[in-house]
Amino acid sequence: MYFSEINLKNFGPFKDANFRFEPHAVNWLIGSNGSGKTQLMGAIVVAIVGRPAVLIKEGSAGPAEVE
Repeated sequence: MYFSEINLKNFGPFKDANFRFEPHAVNWLIGSNGSGKTQLMGAIVVAIVGRPAVLIKEGSAGPAEVE
């Protein structure tokens, strides 16, 4: 399975983000602590499983979208 692109809205630290991946290659996720690497991987799991994701943070923007 290959992901070419993932779009996130209100998912973790990402209000509106788009990530593109190089197909048939190793793509590295690099960043400092708290930059959203784990949340991005969680979004990929949500995309595979197909469950809706919801921000649980009080006062958050609302339901998250992963495409």
